[in-house]
Amino acid sequence: MEETLTWWNEHLFGGAKELVTCVIPDALSYYVVDIGNEMGVPVIPFDTLSPSCVWVYMYLPKLIESGEHPFKDNDLDASVTHIPAMEGLLRRRDLPHFCLMDYLDRPFLSCIHSYSPKTYAIGPVHLHLKAKLASKNTPSLPFSNSLWEEDHSSIKWLDAQPMGSVLYVSFGSVVVVSKEEILEFQHGLLNSKVKFLWVMRPNILKGGKSDVQFMKELAEGCKGNGYIVSWAPQKMVLAHPSIAGFLTHSGWNSTLESICEGKPMICWPKYVDQRVNSRLVNELWQIGMDMKDICDRSTIERMIKDLMEIKRDELKKSIEKLSKLAKLSVGEGASSYNNLDSLIDDIKELARTKENENIRT
Repeated sequence: MEETLTWWNEHLFGGAKELVTCVIPDALSYYVVDIGNEMGVPVIPFDTLSPSCVWVYMYLPKLIESGEHPFKDNDLDASVTHIPAMEGLLRRRDLPHFCLMDYLDRPFLSCIHSYSPKTYAIGPVHLHLKAKLASKNTPSLPFSNSLWEEDHSSIKWLDAQPMGSVLYVSFGSVVVVSKEEILEFQHGLLNSKVKFLWVMRPNILKGGKSDVQFMKELAEGCKGNGYIVSWAPQKMVLAHPSIAGFLTHSGWNSTLESICEGKPMICWPKYVDQRVNSRLVNELWQIGMDMKDICDRSTIERMIKDLMEIKRDELKKSIEKLSKLAKLSVGEGASSYNNLDSLIDDIKELARTKENENIRT
């Protein structure tokens, strides 16, 4: 800890911590809270999990106190009964394996505010810049914060497809899967007869090793109905008129981006907040289907057909309502807009306080 403090002081703060108003770390940089406290620098954690999942994490100690956890049997479909605002919604299988949107998660945010009043629901974050540029009649140029090189040939391929005919498949930047699981998805996708754009990162296989021959054979086997890329410009893909739905790992960013573009989802969650998100997508918001803990070709085929054909209209109607609310929330005077303003005002107040302290010393 002492070495870390020294590094931060010398390299990040440049030995002048009085010039630093605050530090905004994400959840992976949890140690920054201790460093900030030790150095007397205010810390404002930026949590990119969904508010519903944050609330579940905050309430886990109560589950243990109540005796509900650890579970006494292996019935994963039993209801979780001791989490306020989620009674009758969550099952044991929906709990996480050990950016927030005000309008979408208001019941959960109310619970969080009771524990932590200074909580700013500023999501969907990626829409704020878009809305600002639109309000100033400034052209919105394509931008990306992706750490992976994006293959824009995916957009050219989508341009050649009929409107609303393609399923987008991506499991995010972290999830790893087995070859057996990939083959089940391949067969399910091909058997559905639906066109699909599939993102397959080089390191997506369990073990972290790339298998060039396996990936080559996979791409060859998908020719005709499918197009495989190592990474895609996701926001552009989801906004494309050829895309009808999203087979996703249910990470919160992907969920928000899909909602904002009005694209229903098939959820195949793995860990962290993904398991809670997928339950809400299916059961609460009714904008997609939850394929949790299942990976067989027949189920994949059936769910794709449900999304693209049988349940298409009802899912589209539900998600378009949320999409409209998402876009309204970042407009001037709306909830996310005001919450972001409040955050900025509070940071400015921290700066004024620090300046006054420096003057006194």
